[in-house]
Amino acid sequence: MQVLETDDESETLAGQAGARDALPRFSRSVAGDAECAGTAVTYRELTDSVGDRAKRERVAELHTAMFRRGLGGSLGIEFARAFYDDVIGCPDCFLIVAEIDGTLAGYISGAFDNRVFPTSVFRKRIRRLILRRMLTFRLSYTGLWRAIRNHRLGRSAEGMAELLSIQVCSDFGGKGIGRGLVARMEERFRNRAVPAFCVYTDDCEGIRFYERIGMRPIFKTEWCGVPSACYVKELSSIPSSQ
Repeated sequence: MQVLETDDESETLAGQAGARDALPRFSRSVAGDAECAGTAVTYRELTDSVGDRAKRERVAELHTAMFRRGLGGSLGIEFARAFYDDVIGCPDCFLIVAEIDGTLAGYISGAFDNRVFPTSVFRKRIRRLILRRMLTFRLSYTGLWRAIRNHRLGRSAEGMAELLSIQVCSDFGGKGIGRGLVARMEERFRNRAVPAFCVYTDDCEGIRFYERIGMRPIFKTEWCGVPSACYVKELSSIPSSQ
């Protein structure tokens, strides 16, 4: 769907595997904790448990605040809630959060096969939401067209694993959390023998971030002053030690 990004040195991850928002688990430790700039960062996977509901709502709020531009932004927090409900409810998707002293510092979501996400239930919810927004003149038609066009340009990525969304909160930038989240996602992909994954983005910082971590573009374009791209990264067969 979309992607947020941040440079773990200076920039704030902001952007979403962003082109796909037009298409329309269980709590456990993830590869242990990491020390970033002297601060302990804990990574774990969110589940459908009652205890994780507040954290899921916080993820939806951050997603909505970050992605105001485009189709997802015009659909508001209802879209973000439905999106992450679908991620957590789909056995082939996951949502990992990074926490510092219990505070959400960032998150990443992914799918092992982008043909199974979004699910039919999510698509129905979003179609109804889009219709309501159209009737009240609150839909970004520019964002809708850009998402449809980008999906067509990225057809070669169909059936691949996908980084769906990633964000690092501005208060926690510069601690390597963005790369830490990506590393834990890649570990999951390798454990399922995934050879490569893709990501869509409509964000300049996202483009720089993905190129910095060694991803290659399937396409890069610009429309109405907004850059769009789809990137792919091949994975080694040897799981990294996290």
